[in-house]
Amino acid sequence: MHPFRFAAGVLAVVACAGVAHAQATLRGWATADNQFEASISTSPDAAGDPWFSGTSWPQTYTGQRDITDPGTYYLQVRAQDLGRPEMLIGRFTLEGVGATFANGTQTLLTNVDDWVVSTAAFGQGTTAPLLIGPNGSSPWGTFPDMQGASFIWAPQYEQGIAYFTSSFTVVPSPPAWLVAPIALVVSMRRRR
Repeated sequence: MHPFRFAAGVLAVVACAGVAHAQATLRGWATADNQFEASISTSPDAAGDPWFSGTSWPQTYTGQRDITDPGTYYLQVRAQDLGRPEMLIGRFTLEGVGATFANGTQTLLTNVDDWVVSTAAFGQGTTAPLLIGPNGSSPWGTFPDMQGASFIWAPQYEQGIAYFTSSFTVVPSPPAWLVAPIALVVSMRRRR
């Protein structure tokens, strides 16, 4: 094999190895008494990009976002109560190979184990949320799209604003990290 062609092949392999592609779809169903905004961030301390919101607790709001870059992401939900009682309830799913929430699954429900909350801001002085009650408890009733989820809030009411955070990870799809080693082996065999 001509040395120039071999070098070009190696450069192509290196270029392919540096490009990591991921594909995951995040879906959410949520509501809050009284309003919320869900966003996705690459930092636990920042709200990030909004992807859906709601302003009336009797209604379930839905959102969907495609994630194309690998990495760790933070699902941030800013909820605001405009007069007690207060709650947030939601169900979130991930679709895609190698996409998981911090709980190790592709389903995340509002609960006291998989979220942290703050009354100051995202990522500041976080603590476990307070369990208000299971889906179906008074005064809010049942939200069929969120079976298994719980009503949660911050342990302190403060100004009626709560900042909830959970995380998920998206890894490169197999073709992105398998292409480089396979191409290198093929290139080396051709050289021989």
